[in-house]
Amino acid sequence: AALVAAGHAALRGWWEEVNESPAWQDGAFFSLTAAYALVSAVALIQLVRIQRRVPEFGWTTQKVFHLMNFVVNGVRAVVFGFHAYVFLLQTKVRATVWSLPLYFSTGVQTLFC
Repeated sequence: AALVAAGHAALRGWWEEVNESPAWQDGAFFSLTAAYALVSAVALIQLVRIQRRVPEFGWTTQKVFHLMNFVVNGVRAVVFGFHAYVFLLQTKVRATVWSLPLYFSTGVQTLFC
């Protein structure tokens, strides 16, 4: 039990250090920026590849899906990249900016697919 308590205390101390460190927070946000940008780029590449391969089908569900993934993940990458400025916004505006990609990923894809 003492070993478990010591482990919890060490983890709590580590988390408080990470939570209070701007460098750790910036690293987490910029890692998320890179991950979302990569997913966005892959979605765009897939969209272009599919369009070049079968242009005669028009806008299929698969193409709309890749387009929306490109847009949603691109917006998320921008939001996480500029996180310092997003945090300066008023609470209601900030909530809208953070939830904007969620609207695009659920609402708009439902309309087109």
